[in-house]
Amino acid sequence: MLQEEAIYNLYVNQVFQGRAPGRIWSVGVESEERSPKHLRLVQTLHWQGPEEWGAQDGRRVLAEETRTIDIYPGELANIIDIRSQVRPTEWDICIGPTRHAYFTIRMADGLRPLAGGTLLDSEGRTVDDAMRGQQADWVDMSGTAAHGYKAGITVIPHASMGKIPWLVNDWGTITVNPFLQQGRSIKRGDILDLGIRILAHDGDATTAGVAHLYQLFRQEHGLA
Repeated sequence: MLQEEAIYNLYVNQVFQGRAPGRIWSVGVESEERSPKHLRLVQTLHWQGPEEWGAQDGRRVLAEETRTIDIYPGELANIIDIRSQVRPTEWDICIGPTRHAYFTIRMADGLRPLAGGTLLDSEGRTVDDAMRGQQADWVDMSGTAAHGYKAGITVIPHASMGKIPWLVNDWGTITVNPFLQQGRSIKRGDILDLGIRILAHDGDATTAGVAHLYQLFRQEHGLA
């Protein structure tokens, strides 16, 4: 009995590293102001394979993702929680291993270490080579934003990500990727549930009190 194995790329809309070009396609978004300091966006996305003959609407829908984004404005830092829930449709799917997943934050020019920005993680490391492949509670990049204003971005993985190594580049990206070293199979009926917290803050990590905000995050999620 022959079994089809489709190798798709959902990273860019073209053939990439031998993988057929798929895409992640937004099919709906809803917003709700849950309080004066809490905005929620819920986006529905279809993970689609390449265009092929016989597929409904021209592409197979491999999985459906519900992406929930909660935004909480603050005096020194705006909190953005992103939760991704992926459900396979008609087929079991496998993600990875790949370096092109799962959450990647790309910094504005002035926040990039190569352009004079500052890099710091919870362990006190300040060089991307020292962070890459290591574990940390959070990673921060800060520097000069528009109009000479000092600002930064902190990335905190939710517990759902597990203990995974960081992928950090001084040219301005922070990646949280549980599929970097090994793939993961998701069966029909199961849900892949992953999330991160982003702090968009004034000043650098010390000025914004990132270490304190991380402890509040732990208490909020019952990790203290």
